[in-house]
Amino acid sequence: MKNIRLHSIIAVVVLATLLPTIRAQSAQSSQDQGAQVSQDPKQRRIAIREAMTKQDGMHQAAKINGGNLYLSQFYSYGWFLFQTLESLAETADIGIVGTPISCEYKLADNGSSIITEYKVKVEEAIQGKVRYEDVVTVDLPGGRIVFNDGAVAEVEMANFPRLIVGRSYVLYLTVPKTLTTYQPLGGPEGIFELKTDGKVLPFATPQFTSAAKKDDDAQDFLGRVRIASGRQKRQP
Repeated sequence: MKNIRLHSIIAVVVLATLLPTIRAQSAQSSQDQGAQVSQDPKQRRIAIREAMTKQDGMHQAAKINGGNLYLSQFYSYGWFLFQTLESLAETADIGIVGTPISCEYKLADNGSSIITEYKVKVEEAIQGKVRYEDVVTVDLPGGRIVFNDGAVAEVEMANFPRLIVGRSYVLYLTVPKTLTTYQPLGGPEGIFELKTDGKVLPFATPQFTSAAKKDDDAQDFLGRVRIASGRQKRQP
C-alpha cells in the first residue's frame, strides 16, 4: 500500500515538473506555426482570409500578418443604381445638407470589418423625418483600428472617399433593416461635397452618377436637389 502511494506521489511530482515544460513547448509550437505562416505568403493570405470570416476577424488577421494589416478594397455598386437626383429622392429615407462634427472608427460584423461612424449636424432638412440642427449618425465602410495588444488593422475604400469633419455635404441616406444608423443610399452615389470654392464634388465616379458633375455650381445643384425632393413631397 505504501509503495502504491509512493508511486502515485512520484507520478504527481513528475507531472507537476513536466507541465510547465509541456505548456512552454505548446506555446513555442504555436509561435513556430505562426512564423511559418508569416514566411509563406500564400499560407498567410489563406490564413488571413479564413480569420476575417470569423468573430474578431480583423484582430486575428492583423496578428497573423505580424501585427499590422492594411487592406485596400473597392466598393461594389449594386445592380440597381441611383444615378439621378430623382431616383435618390424617391428612395432615400432622408435627404440633408449636413456637416460632420465628429468621426470614430469602429468594428462591425462581429469584428470582421471596420466602419467609420460620423455624427452629422443637419444644416438643411431636404426631405424625410429630420429637422434643422438634428444630429444623425452615418456609417461609411473603412477605417483604422488599434487593438489593445498594439495590433493595427486598416481598411481603405479606394473608390469611396471618406467624409471630412467640418465640410459640407448633400447626403441621401437610408437605414438598412438590420441597423439603426444611416448609410448613404447607393454608397458614393448618395454623397455630394459642397466645396468651399462654390463647386460640387460627387463621390461617385462619372459612370455611376449623372446627378452632378465635378465642379458644377453648388447653388445650382442645391436648387435641383430641392426641386427633386419637392416633387416627392407633393406625391400622395
